[in-house]
Parts: sequence; structure tokens; C-alpha cells
Amino acid sequence: MTAKQFLRKAYYLDESINTKLEQVHALHELSVKTSSTLSLAPGTQGEKRKFEDIILKAVALENEIDKEVDALIDLKTDINTAIIMIDDPECRLVLEKRYMNLKSFEEIADEMNMGIKNVYRLHDKGAKEMKIPDKYKNK
Repeated sequence: MTAKQFLRKAYYLDESINTKLEQVHALHELSVKTSSTLSLAPGTQGEKRKFEDIILKAVALENEIDKEVDALIDLKTDINTAIIMIDDPECRLVLEKRYMNLKSFEEIADEMNMGIKNVYRLHDKGAKEMKIPDKYKNK
């Protein structure tokens, strides 16, 4: 695994969590619609079962989200540890903004008052200097 692949893992995990959160939100909205149907038409077992299935799916997704959030916290801790070991403070700052704060290169360039090419150069320099933790090397 390259340094860039290691660093990008946090982005993909964060996106996965956000996608699941959207799915949970959609399931909750659907459960509200289903529960209002149940209150209007008592005695409909099929609708009750549908409501229960929706709730179970939402709970299962929430459990997956909890596991992914724990993994993201661990990963970001490892990424931060790897970043702070880089000697050049500008490289560290670029990598922190990019992978800890999930900012675009354009946002970083604006915030640091430098050209985008300089941000890319600092990013590449920092990534080359980074030491990937052993537990990620063979993944």
C-alpha cells in the first residue's frame, strides 16, 4: 500500500458512513409514512410487518455505522500519527488539511495563500516522506 492509498482510506470510510447515514434517514422517513398508514388502518398485519422490517433494517445499518465510525477514529489516529512524524511543517499542514479535515486541494491553496501547484508539490513531498504503519503495509 502506498502512502496515498493509506491516506485515502479515511476519505472512503467517511463517504461510506455518510452514505449509510443517508440510507438510515430514508428508512426513518419511510417508517414514519408506514406508521401513519398503520394508525389510519388498524388490523393490517402486512403493514405492521413492513414497519418492523424497516425498523430492523435501520437498526442494522446503524450498527454498521457504529463499527465504521470506530474504524474511522482508529484510522484517523494512525494517519495523524504518521503525519506528525513528517519533518516539513508545510507538508504536515497540507496533509492534515487534506486527510484529517477532508479539504480539497483548492481549499487548501486558498487557506494557505499559495498556488495549487505548490500544494500538490508539498502533498507529494509529504506523502513520499510518510512512514505507513506496519498494520497497513500488506493491505
